[in-house]
Amino acid sequence: LHKLGAILVWPLAKLFDLAFGLIDRAYALVLRGALAMPIVVIALAGLLFWNAWGRLDSLGSELLPEIHQGEFMAHVTLPVGTPLERSVETMEELDAVVRSLTGVASTALTVGVEDETLTRRIEGPNTARLSVRLTDDHRAPELEEGAVERVRELLVAHPAVQTVEIQRPTPFALDSPIAVEVRGNDLEALAEVGYRVRDRMQDVPGLTDVTINLRPGHPEALITFDRDKTNEFGLDLATVSNLVRDSLLGKVATRFSQGDDRIDVRVQADEASLTSLDDVLDLIVNPASTTPVTLRAVAGFELVQGPAEIRRVDNSRAVVITAESAGLDLGGVGKRIAAALEDLEVPKEVQVVLAGQKREMDETQSSMRFALLLAIFLVYVVMAAQFESLVQPFVILLTVPLAGIGVIHALEWTDTSLSVVVFIGVIMLAGIVVNNAIVLVDRINQKRAAGLDVRAAILEAGQARLRPILMTTATTALGLLPMTGWLGGMPVIGDLGSGDGAELRAPMAIAVIAGLISSTLLTLVVVPTVYRVLAYFTRAGRTPAVASTPTELPETA
Repeated sequence: LHKLGAILVWPLAKLFDLAFGLIDRAYALVLRGALAMPIVVIALAGLLFWNAWGRLDSLGSELLPEIHQGEFMAHVTLPVGTPLERSVETMEELDAVVRSLTGVASTALTVGVEDETLTRRIEGPNTARLSVRLTDDHRAPELEEGAVERVRELLVAHPAVQTVEIQRPTPFALDSPIAVEVRGNDLEALAEVGYRVRDRMQDVPGLTDVTINLRPGHPEALITFDRDKTNEFGLDLATVSNLVRDSLLGKVATRFSQGDDRIDVRVQADEASLTSLDDVLDLIVNPASTTPVTLRAVAGFELVQGPAEIRRVDNSRAVVITAESAGLDLGGVGKRIAAALEDLEVPKEVQVVLAGQKREMDETQSSMRFALLLAIFLVYVVMAAQFESLVQPFVILLTVPLAGIGVIHALEWTDTSLSVVVFIGVIMLAGIVVNNAIVLVDRINQKRAAGLDVRAAILEAGQARLRPILMTTATTALGLLPMTGWLGGMPVIGDLGSGDGAELRAPMAIAVIAGLISSTLLTLVVVPTVYRVLAYFTRAGRTPAVASTPTELPETA
């Protein structure tokens, strides 16, 4: 069996040996050429990094990649005051039409408010949530986006619908993707500025579902008592007002005890006799008197609308305008909104602040940058202690910007935005890519201690460490390849790495693979070249028994 396996593997092994032999000989020629032209190699590496750094601004940025799970939810608002029965009738009609669309597997409709649901949304009899689940063959991002647009157009076109907001389920509790907070104390000023901000955001390309949290409250009857009339009839104002309140809302007269439970017993007027405002105004306010007096006789009323909510942010009243992005990254949308609101004139006591996931993204990226710098510093400290040198770790840390070249180009090529997931991959790279340079520099130091000069030690170390460096890079890259989702749909592999939530895993895998490959290829050439230059100028890593003459570099150059 062993011989049979060896015979079957023999052609593949021969092919591998032939390919590696070609790579080994080509690398020897490249390394000799690099050592002969160190300034050119360093300049080209710097040019590559500068080019990649310039492309960084063209990459989009977002907090987390948008996850496509084949389902989404539409929050629908009807006119304030719409009865629950009318809302149910309207939404059931829309639900039936949405369910008949191509690619829709099922829908779920909730009209009104669920008592057990905690939400920051303004909900009531005039609001509804329509959940849509797509069929398996319509779960691709492009098809899902098309389904979302069809549902949005269908809902907006209905004359009874005021606002529509589409949301996708997320594994984390996040703010709205795009939000602008208008802060202040004057509600009228906040409303005026808030509507102007909303109008400008509606004109920003790439924004959809622009909504403002200002909603007209439910109609209310404001009853104002006439003190002169109450005194004329000999009535006590507090007694009359309490009577009206208890008749409408009820009063807890006692509590019924059953085991550990305490159940309120509420006494109120017959609901059948108070079905309209006229019935309330005809309510007798002095039931114990022989001469009945109605509420209408001692009080006036007017119909008003109270505020639906008064939101506070950082102990200040605020109006929040939210929106969704239509195919644009969060960073790009934030820049467009900032440009649209740049010349907006607001009162001194009012502040306009860009919030939502954009603010969270800026804070998170700041923390991630600090974590990356801290990781590089810790790697440097460990290497400085191991090599007993303050200069050689800088040579090894060159692998980090060399990895960044591959990361930036790969993100641009795959149209992947910068996100928290990408930053996690870059922080991982800071500890991974230095390994190749460590084994290479350590081999050079060993050979120099054995008596070889700098150039000979570099050539020998490059030839000796080429195979293990390529092996570790290949195994790591191939191990992460399924996470990218690029293998999905292949025979045997199936949907491995390309199922639901793949958008959350793929950016990290792409960043690590691309950074590792670019760092490895450039490390094999740039690190030996920089090592030789520093060895000439600073005698980095020299031992007393090994002396390099100042003419070594000019001779090979």
